Amino acid sequence: MKKNLIDFLKGYSTWLHKSIDEGCNVKGYHMWTFIDNWSWSNAYKNRYGFIQLDLKTQERIPKKSAYWIKEVAKSNGF
Repeated sequence: MKKNLIDFLKGYSTWLHKSIDEGCNVKGYHMWTFIDNWSWSNAYKNRYGFIQLDLKTQERIPKKSAYWIKEVAKSNGF
């Protein structure tokens, strides 16, 4: 089953929070990139980031994950 970015971030954040509860000294989380980034290792198929970049027009379009992370930050959790 293919996971989307929101599912990945929810899972990662859940385990990150668990490690904090268990005493790990976590200072924060840094997303790899906010805008589309392609990896040669997967033949440039997957796009990572909260903002989609249209290569032809250079338009930047927020993805569902951008709106999701905005709500997470606003409510201080999910």
